[in-house]
Amino acid sequence: MTQGRLFMWKKGIFICLMLVLSGCASIHLDESMLIRPTHTQPIEESIPEGYTFEEFEVKRRDDSLSYGVSVTNPENSVTILYFGGNQFDIPSQGGGLIERLTESNVNLVMFDRRGYGKSPGNPTVSLLMDDAVEVYDHVRSSVQGTLIVHGLSLGSFEASHVASQRTLDGLVLEGSATNVEQWSSLLIPWYAKPFVKVTIADELKQVDNLAVVKNQTAPLLVIVGDNDNQTPSRLSKRLFDNSKSDVKTLHIFEGGRHGNITAHPEFNAVYRQFVEQVVAL
Repeated sequence: MTQGRLFMWKKGIFICLMLVLSGCASIHLDESMLIRPTHTQPIEESIPEGYTFEEFEVKRRDDSLSYGVSVTNPENSVTILYFGGNQFDIPSQGGGLIERLTESNVNLVMFDRRGYGKSPGNPTVSLLMDDAVEVYDHVRSSVQGTLIVHGLSLGSFEASHVASQRTLDGLVLEGSATNVEQWSSLLIPWYAKPFVKVTIADELKQVDNLAVVKNQTAPLLVIVGDNDNQTPSRLSKRLFDNSKSDVKTLHIFEGGRHGNITAHPEFNAVYRQFVEQVVAL
């Protein structure tokens, strides 16, 4: 039994014990499940040779500001717009991401979502989805060449939402779920389901990666670890199987866990191959 399966088995046993003791359970899923901002110290710059680092702000429609950074090399023809997980902010995690993604010879743009890092405000799912489209429009109007949108976990919902509103050059979904209903159902063991009532807040019903991939045709890369206990790989496979795109790749990284795929030894080769596919179209 792998460590990931052992973890899920132990978690299931724990859930069952709690349910037996309590008689039943009711679980309410709301925005706080997805949105968990952290506030940390300024980013330690990790800029590769030949790249230029720039900080900037984008004014939103409500006149609030999104803090963003770009890391660019004039020799690169591809830009990645990155949306991180629900605890991602540029000051705490941006440096490592810059080091890893630029190994694929791409430029990188990323933002602190409202209420995270250096971006003020109070995040809600609806506002984050709107903000994602706004920052995409800003980046698309600012850069030349190919623009690929990459989202991890919560960021995959933002990236997919952008794909539902705009025609993309390419889309990367990392450690992603189909929708909240299927996601929550998968995390509750079958033997516990008779004792559990799950209610999903209306705002979470808005986010549905499965519906997006069924209708968008941009080149798609779906990546996940086989030890991902938060968004199990079968959800990524379901996204891949239902994708309408003619150019699509699913890669399940052996030993990969949630949020660490970009540090996997195989990541760079997989990512570069996808970038080259998109450029060749």
